[in-house]
Amino acid sequence: MDNIFDEASSKLGPEFTDPMLAGIDGVSDELRSASGIESSAESSEVKIENLNTGNDELLLSQNSLGTLGLSESQELREKTSIEEEDPLIGKGDNLGEKVDPLTGDQPNEVETKTRTAQRRDRAGNSRGKAYNFGALKDDEKLQEFVGKSDRKDFYKFRVKEKTDVDIELRGLSGNADLYLLNNKGKVINKSTKGGKNAENIERTLNPGNYYVRVQSKGNANANYSLSLDGELPDIAGNSLKKARNLGVLKDDENLQEFVGKSDNKDFYKFRVKEKTDVDIELSGLSGNADLYLLNNKGKVINKSTKDGKNAEDIERTLNPGNYYVRVQPKNNKVNTNYDLSLGVKTSLESDTQPGLMTVPVNEPVVQDNPFAPPFQGVNLPSNYDLRKKGDVTSVKDQGSCGSCWAFATYASLESSLVKEKNLTTDLSENHLKNYHGFDWGPCEGGTHALSIAYLSRGEGPVKESDDPYKSFDDRPSPGGTPPYYVREMSIFNTDGEMKQALMEEGSLYVTMHYDRDYLNESSDTYYYSGSGNGNHAVALVGWDDNKVVPGANKKGAWLCKNSWGEDWGDDGYFWISYQDTKGVNYGVSFNDATAASSFNNIYYHDEFGQVGTFSAPYALNTFTAKADEALSAIGFYTQADSARYNIKVYDDFSYGQPSKLLTEKSGKAKYAGYHTVDLNSLVNLTAGDDFYVYLQIENGGNYPQAIDYRQNGYSSYSTARKGESYYSNDGKTWKDLTTSNSTANFSIKALTTESVKSADFITVKSPNGGNTLEAGESYTITWNDSIDENVKLELYKGGSFSRTITNSTQSDGSYSWTIPPSITNGSNYKVKITSARDSSVSDLSDSNFTIEPEDFITVASPNGGNTLEPGKSYTLTWNDNINENVKLELYKGGLFNRTITSSTSSDGSYSWTVPTSITDGSDYKVKITT
Repeated sequence: MDNIFDEASSKLGPEFTDPMLAGIDGVSDELRSASGIESSAESSEVKIENLNTGNDELLLSQNSLGTLGLSESQELREKTSIEEEDPLIGKGDNLGEKVDPLTGDQPNEVETKTRTAQRRDRAGNSRGKAYNFGALKDDEKLQEFVGKSDRKDFYKFRVKEKTDVDIELRGLSGNADLYLLNNKGKVINKSTKGGKNAENIERTLNPGNYYVRVQSKGNANANYSLSLDGELPDIAGNSLKKARNLGVLKDDENLQEFVGKSDNKDFYKFRVKEKTDVDIELSGLSGNADLYLLNNKGKVINKSTKDGKNAEDIERTLNPGNYYVRVQPKNNKVNTNYDLSLGVKTSLESDTQPGLMTVPVNEPVVQDNPFAPPFQGVNLPSNYDLRKKGDVTSVKDQGSCGSCWAFATYASLESSLVKEKNLTTDLSENHLKNYHGFDWGPCEGGTHALSIAYLSRGEGPVKESDDPYKSFDDRPSPGGTPPYYVREMSIFNTDGEMKQALMEEGSLYVTMHYDRDYLNESSDTYYYSGSGNGNHAVALVGWDDNKVVPGANKKGAWLCKNSWGEDWGDDGYFWISYQDTKGVNYGVSFNDATAASSFNNIYYHDEFGQVGTFSAPYALNTFTAKADEALSAIGFYTQADSARYNIKVYDDFSYGQPSKLLTEKSGKAKYAGYHTVDLNSLVNLTAGDDFYVYLQIENGGNYPQAIDYRQNGYSSYSTARKGESYYSNDGKTWKDLTTSNSTANFSIKALTTESVKSADFITVKSPNGGNTLEAGESYTITWNDSIDENVKLELYKGGSFSRTITNSTQSDGSYSWTIPPSITNGSNYKVKITSARDSSVSDLSDSNFTIEPEDFITVASPNGGNTLEPGKSYTLTWNDNINENVKLELYKGGLFNRTITSSTSSDGSYSWTVPTSITDGSDYKVKITT
């Protein structure tokens, strides 16, 4: 836009400045095309000559600038044009008064010498003369004026495709209105707020030409700033059916879009081919918008709904299938641009955002193992109650502190101590909540992951009597010496696994979404069918397949122990329906506690346990011995059921390769979780010596190795140094883990005994897990050892002693055992072999084996007392548990008489016609054999 004062300043020099003219807003719109300007100090006036208007001169006082008076002819023309009624605003008021088009004052306030000052208006006064923007670009801006002398300004623009347009009229010095017209001049939207309020029009336009009209209201004169913004075309659909299809999700999908009044929902569709960790982020918000993740049926399975312009984020592990993302404003009055990014995890698994009570929690991910055998529950009853077995401890009260997770942890551990060790103890939730070590405060919530990290470090459990519970942050609390080290912390993700674990190991840590509205206080039952995040942890102590829960459409419920005191629920207990969408979806068992004095030192680099997972199957940690001691066990995580592990301890790691193997141990971990495995032989360590622990995980999922790394707001104090952890994809080429993440270490621990012990060892070879033995049959138990004395062989079931196989036999590496026919069937047996002289020298089968019942055939008919007639047909029936064919024979008086059939299918029946030539008698029997 031309500005006469810019030109004047350049001609007159720096002493001629804009403040001299500040009394007239928008005067540059009225005075254009000047060919000469002079300043007269004597007259204190600015003389503007040679205006292309036919005026002789126009004088403005510098000291008290007034208004510009219009000539009578110009005033008449303006009056005439104003009196023509506008189809939208009607006739103006007081149109006969002379009002200055710049300031709105009467012309007689200041005497000026002028005739009509014709103005040059960049905006046309009709559609035919409209200023043409052409194809609309983002952020078109200009300044103009409307008033008595220039009632209407028109602008033309074009959109090439469907576009969200935002038109704003601001900086008003008087009342003006804003109109949007279609190609034919019809008003399709308007903003007429009144006064000097800014006007605004937002609309989604189809391709074509459009006009903007700005016009003064009544007698008003108004300067204004006009801006036009054209948003990117809407690439996201407005419904599930019209969702933009991203296809198979790739890492780092990025899109920019808009939602608002004219486009209040955006949908995107994507597909994952395999179990995938997905990270969806909504950022760059100019207004409040929410983010939703939907399944293939359009049901919300996760959401992020923070306030204001805060970025939204969803992280979730998805099974193969189709999914949708929905972006929508907080309400229909909000307009916002946004950046949407969708990513999949490669090396590092998704950062979790754990937490209970007030922070959304992600359930633990048990990764798929296609080689894991299907779960087969052994004689699971229709109901079970640990209370009736005496395998639970007392109900506790967490008070107002967000420490439910700590109470659920120790409810499980205390129960396993009763069940496995017959020990009743009260452990300190206070020490756990105060010293778990993560970013969250003692009462800000937690998860089982915090408990596993704390316990695997050996910092707990502490006895309740040493550090009594306080329902607030009472740090530093007294603490105490941990009496136990927890060797196993297993994660179960099926109902059958959880039921069997309850029977074998005791109470489990489980989570739920608690909302008082869903509690039936009359029956102490709970049923929630929503999609809210888990916000409370409780202890699972039983089940009833026939329990009726009001509101649920099927029978069946879990029995849980809460941590809100005995006055709540049924003496502190309640039932959660099997149909609850967020309750008891997984369970964690804290079990196999041993005396803490069993270990002298615990070496680790993973202060925070498992924060994430890593894709390489081979990991190696380096440690330096603090004392002369013996390495006896290794602690590590697995991510899938039935994952196999291969542990090796090396004395050297040079030129990128481990060397000088000291010992190794292989086996299979039945469930995902944290495990402590005793080595085949002790490794003598000297203070200051380096040693290297190698861990290979097979069939452990796509991300088999656990890692600790820095996650702000969770494990922000995590650190790592070069030379502490290495990884390999093939077991040959090793790289420092800090090259992938500068704060990452593998979650592998090395446990030592207090002093160097004898190198004597016993190693069970068979049965060592995965075997199936048959009752009544004989098998050879084999082992390796380095001792001369006799050994004792025992049978264990479900981790507990079952029977003695032999009290003493020569330690020659084998023993023949005939399994008693009366033995209880089961898939959780192990053999333990112990030195008769030194009970500390022993070994247990690495994993469970199965004992099945002895093969049998039982004749059902004829089975005595029957009378058969020669020449007639009869059906011989029997029961069996075999698959091969059978032979049927006839005996008389205890002696073989004849063969009925030499081979027939073992299907339980055979049709036999009694021969007419058979001898009569009452001493016949049928014999059926394989």
